Amino acid sequence: MDEANARLLKQANDFIALNRNPNSAVTPQQVEGKSWMMFTTTEYARTLCLFHSKSSHFPGRLKPETEAAMKEALWL
Repeated sequence: MDEANARLLKQANDFIALNRNPNSAVTPQQVEGKSWMMFTTTEYARTLCLFHSKSSHFPGRLKPETEAAMKEALWL
């Protein structure tokens, strides 16, 4: 779980860094080959839904900082 959290946190933080400025939105062509591209929106949302702190399925498998970063990235 620690390795999965570390990878998810890095991917979310990379995406956030690329998209934090709303005037410099990243196009799909710009992120090709980067770690974020392994996710589709559905798979990303499913991971968050299954493992967030209040999930009825597998609660708490995401560390709080990973969950927060994933939510921020999804919001962006």
